[in-house]
Amino acid sequence: MAVAFKTKDAKLKQVAFSAGISGLCGITEPALYGVHLRLKKTLFACMIGAGSSNLF
Repeated sequence: MAVAFKTKDAKLKQVAFSAGISGLCGITEPALYGVHLRLKKTLFACMIGAGSSNLF
C-alpha cells in the first residue's frame, strides 16, 4: 500500500493498490510478483520485516 501512495507512475499505482487490498486479505502473491520484483528496495524491506518479526 505504501508503494501505491508514494509512486507517481499510474500503472504501478493501480497494481500496487490492488495488490495491497488483496494482501490485507491474506493473498500476498500479487504484491510479490506485481510490485516487489520490480522494485528491489521494497523486496529487501519486506524480507527484513519478515525476518525481524520471525525473530520476535
